[in-house]
Amino acid sequence: MKPTIAAALVSWFIVAPPIDTGWSAQFDPDTPVSRWLVVNSYDSAADCDFARVGRIFTAMDALDRSPDQIRRERRHKLLIWAYLWECDARDDPRLRRGD
Repeated sequence: MKPTIAAALVSWFIVAPPIDTGWSAQFDPDTPVSRWLVVNSYDSAADCDFARVGRIFTAMDALDRSPDQIRRERRHKLLIWAYLWECDARDDPRLRRGD
């Protein structure tokens, strides 16, 4: 199979570090990528990156509209978390679990 055809068949995942979805919104960016959450899948790297950047802008907008300090602190954590998201090819060896 030609490399260009093989590249077209690879799907892409947005992955993110696991996060506590409660008010604390705690996450550990040092968690191995193999344990990160798959947020969504895409047909191309460009589509995946477009969605990742869109998530960052959504998080920035939510932070800007936060009415009080407690919500701002949580949304600030969520913005940092969104910046950590990655687009990785489905066949990226870092995504394989070594359990």
